[in-house]
Amino acid sequence: MITIDSKEFRDLIGQAVIQRDLGSYEVAAMVLEQTMPSFDQPAKEIALLQLIYIYDAAGDTTKRKASAEKLAKYDSEIPSVKKVLGTYM
Repeated sequence: MITIDSKEFRDLIGQAVIQRDLGSYEVAAMVLEQTMPSFDQPAKEIALLQLIYIYDAAGDTTKRKASAEKLAKYDSEIPSVKKVLGTYM
């Protein structure tokens, strides 16, 4: 189990952010999607939030919304989730 406090988790998030910033959106998403099954719940929430950002930067509204819907199951009050799902007031 990869936890939110682990170096491995920080490294994976770092890799995803770097790839996103380089415009390598598919690689960024793959880094998180392939390892997310081994994350604990708090780590999954952070990874899903990063996937929202990655898919937003990539212009992939379908995957962005799917990531927001998954994250909403954990916490529907996150502003990025509310914005994507159209529930932000």
